[in-house]
Amino acid sequence: VSGTVCAILQNEWVMQGNDPQSSTCHVFKIINTVCTGLCILTLFKTYSYYVLLSRLKRHLSHGKNFDPYVSLWVILSRWKFVSEVAVCIVHVPPGVTGQVSFM
Repeated sequence: VSGTVCAILQNEWVMQGNDPQSSTCHVFKIINTVCTGLCILTLFKTYSYYVLLSRLKRHLSHGKNFDPYVSLWVILSRWKFVSEVAVCIVHVPPGVTGQVSFM
């Protein structure tokens, strides 16, 4: 939510006629980028806990070996994780204005 708020504030800042290359606008973009990174990290941890939970259920119900190590590849191979990251990662990073002009 805080990343979205920063994106809205950044948009309003520019729509009021302020410079999109100003330091204030860059601060909004930096906060938005940090929030995006935290969101992706949270998604990764959530999916790794889901994998651990399913492994634990198999261990308890079928007696299979329990491996507590969840590799990056196991998480990246899940299409739901990749699709959620694709939705969350869309933002204008610092140093890019995102302006489009038609002449």
